[in-house]
Amino acid sequence: MQFIETEATFGFVPLMIVLSGNRSRRKSQDSNPLLLASISYASTLLLANSGALLLNRVGIEANPWLLTFILSATFLGVLLPILKERKLMRTPFGQGMFITATLADFATVILLTVYLNVQARGLDPEIFSN
Repeated sequence: MQFIETEATFGFVPLMIVLSGNRSRRKSQDSNPLLLASISYASTLLLANSGALLLNRVGIEANPWLLTFILSATFLGVLLPILKERKLMRTPFGQGMFITATLADFATVILLTVYLNVQARGLDPEIFSN
């Protein structure tokens, strides 16, 4: 329970910053930033889901999928000022972090919307209309 109280005090910001930096630091001339961002977000989802299931197993009664989405969210409002302050926005590392965080925010909103619609209406092709 000490972990939960600490996280309630400080929030998930440090965890999100750490998880958003999962991408490889290997420099390559032919690397695709979108592919690296997608792989990074997939690994973040996997880690977030593992953490959500672990929290559920230790007694926190919450929906593991909602916890996964919460843990996998990367807030651009937190990351962008850090990258600007450290003058990393013009570096390949900073741009990679930015594209990863952008993809993570966008994908999390889309996945959360689909999940909540499926929970409310069931798995129906009409959830994607109107």
